[in-house]
Amino acid sequence: MVCEVYENKRGTLELGKVQKMHPRTRHIALKYHHVHEHVKIGSVRINPIDTHEQLADSFTKPLQKQPFQYLCGNLCGW
Repeated sequence: MVCEVYENKRGTLELGKVQKMHPRTRHIALKYHHVHEHVKIGSVRINPIDTHEQLADSFTKPLQKQPFQYLCGNLCGW
């Protein structure tokens, strides 16, 4: 079974697929390296998603009425 993770930030996609260590990534906790190992063996797949399709934004960002209704509709399966 493969766990599908959707991410809209290009840096996160790169960090998940290729483990690069440089000054900006040295602070990353051990748990993120654990996730990288699962991506490497194939039990977790990180997929890109357009920012306008990110369902979590309806919970975490103040949105205009139309984008909020669109995301809520997608969440509810309308």
